Amino acid sequence: VSAQEHRQKVGVVLSGGGATAAAHVGFLKALEENEIPIDYITGSSMGAIVGAFYAAGYSIAEIEGLVLSQEFLIMSQGTLPDTLSFYLRENEPDGSIVNVKFNPSSIVTSSIPTHLVDPVYMDYKFAEMFGPASARAGYDFDKLFVPFRAIASDIEANESVIFRTGELNLAARTSGTYPFYLEPLMVDGKLLFDGGLYNNYPADVLYDEFMPDVILGCNVSQNNTPPKEDDLMSQLVNMIQYRTNFENVCDQMITISPISGLGTFDFEDVGKAIKAGRKSTLLKMDEILAMCTDRVPVAELTKRRAEFKDGFSEILIKEIEVEGLSEVQAQALKKNILQRQTYITLQEFQKRFFRLYADEKVRYAYPTLRLDPLDQKYIATVHVKSEKRMEVGFGGNFSSRPLNSGFLQAKYHIRGRNNLSLFTNSYFGKFYSSTKAGFKLDLNLKNPMLFEASFTYNSWDYFNSFALFFEEVKPSFIVKNERFVNAELSLPVGNRGKFQFGGKYAELFDDYYQTGDFSNVDTTDQTKFNTYVFSGKYEHSTLNRKQFADRGTFFKVSANYLNGEESSIPGSTSEVRDTTNAQHSWTVFKGEYRNFFYHKKAFSLGFHLESAWAANQPRFNNYRATLIRSLAFEPIPESKSFFIDRYRSNFYSSAGIIATVNIHPKLQFRMDNHVYRPWERIFSTPEDESNFEPTTELFYVGSGSLIYHSPLGPLRVSANYYDRKNIPWSILFNFGYFIFNDGYLD
Repeated sequence: VSAQEHRQKVGVVLSGGGATAAAHVGFLKALEENEIPIDYITGSSMGAIVGAFYAAGYSIAEIEGLVLSQEFLIMSQGTLPDTLSFYLRENEPDGSIVNVKFNPSSIVTSSIPTHLVDPVYMDYKFAEMFGPASARAGYDFDKLFVPFRAIASDIEANESVIFRTGELNLAARTSGTYPFYLEPLMVDGKLLFDGGLYNNYPADVLYDEFMPDVILGCNVSQNNTPPKEDDLMSQLVNMIQYRTNFENVCDQMITISPISGLGTFDFEDVGKAIKAGRKSTLLKMDEILAMCTDRVPVAELTKRRAEFKDGFSEILIKEIEVEGLSEVQAQALKKNILQRQTYITLQEFQKRFFRLYADEKVRYAYPTLRLDPLDQKYIATVHVKSEKRMEVGFGGNFSSRPLNSGFLQAKYHIRGRNNLSLFTNSYFGKFYSSTKAGFKLDLNLKNPMLFEASFTYNSWDYFNSFALFFEEVKPSFIVKNERFVNAELSLPVGNRGKFQFGGKYAELFDDYYQTGDFSNVDTTDQTKFNTYVFSGKYEHSTLNRKQFADRGTFFKVSANYLNGEESSIPGSTSEVRDTTNAQHSWTVFKGEYRNFFYHKKAFSLGFHLESAWAANQPRFNNYRATLIRSLAFEPIPESKSFFIDRYRSNFYSSAGIIATVNIHPKLQFRMDNHVYRPWERIFSTPEDESNFEPTTELFYVGSGSLIYHSPLGPLRVSANYYDRKNIPWSILFNFGYFIFNDGYLD
């Protein structure tokens, strides 16, 4: 019998505590530095997650590096790295502020969200990081690098559940499922939550399961304060969380209680907790060394860890099992992931798993990996929860100028071999109104594709006014209207790019005055242009927000060929008296590039380049009609509400610098500075006809904004400057998103 089996056995217990439980890493680090053996480990909540990594054979240096990494922060915040999110299946930006999803049969109960953070990236990484260790141990937690127990809570039976076997990632994730924060998991027919609900410091479990000679504990949690009459949260917390016994369960036990000053969800500063854990442990090291008589040299521990990891099997996936979908849907998903290959690598599985998750008909997907010992390849089980069939959205833009608009949308999802979504939305306001309806077909092929067909009506009613919310305004001088049907096919280019091509039939009809001197009895000029549009576009985006982004890049190039017929009828203010019918065709090329190339915690800096060229742009019946059909430079949201003659051209380029400073995590100061260079000027002849000529003019557009990024949407006050505009300065206060449905050239 070896000396290892005869020596004193030391068990370690780790409490829950969220971000503060990163102190366990410092605690374990101090123990290893002083050659204290760790023979058993038990944890609850975040303590179970740290303990699982140690039991899986990860070194303290590896665990510390992970907890301090950007990757771990992404996991804790419920987001995805840019490389994994699938742009093809992301929704187009819209004016929604609140979206509610539900099933028609249970509107109230199914529309209330059960969690705040999306844990899919955490779940995938846990399957990847814990899969080989679970397989090496034969899915028996006693055969891990260090025997391990994780504690979860069964809220139906009101009791703790001890994980002794199975997939290690499932045990760690379930034990850390903080109520209303992470998606709860169903395990063996039981809906399980955070182990800390019923036992946040499972020293008793460690003692009963392993009977160690010494117990060393790290506790960063405490029982809740008694409920208060006027404090709803204190009442809820006391209802769902039992009081934990933090007393020592045996004489040979030492508990370390680090104080880091962090909150439960302060994962950005976990380095403080790690330092606090190590420091607090070292302060009690003499007592620990006196109680723990045996030592394990670092070299021996490193050798044992390497021997355990040598038994890991490379993750090659030969089979996909699907839970939560119909047989037809499951077969389509299996085929889409394996794609008739004998087996796929982990990298291939990752790419296809997250493309599946990007489908808006999928609410949640959870992977587990299990090794087949016969051929040493893995079977991946994907647990899928379908998204609720109905979705409604509300939003809009509320402004100090007459730009207010409401927004409503509705979607209905039909999941099958190929997924279908029906959608409609409406913007309604004095300046902008729109209706869009159509369907989107997600083709689950080897290379996924999206086909969309839709009808859109847009109307912009421009105001020559700086009126506030309740003031009357002068009659509009330009009203742009368009309605079109669109058919478009989209193909992925990598994960963050897409290529789109399609066609539209558009009817454009504009009412306008050719002078600012008009009265209510004057009649407008009217120009109609019915055209076919054939388009191609490549787009790549990693921007972090649908508006006012300060991270990532955006690149787009597009080409549109138009061929149609103009019909113009002069109004009472027009110098041109003849009705015109003319055939026109031209091609529009556009390119745009935004790159936030520098960003620290409180500061980011980016640039914006844009160019557009209408090749062979025709002259319409009059100057104003030509100007309406020309290309507009609109670099900031408010500029879309102005019709500025000098900011329209058939050929222009621009360059801009964007800088942001974070005053607070949600409060930001933003500066947009753009230089506009038209290469061709459109001017009016004495007869109100249009003409083109080269120009060397430069224009400056700037905006300084204070933006509060609220959970619902941006709250913004801005000062904006438009070079050589009649009234160059404007002040705008608004809440919400100033976003439109796509136009006929978008």
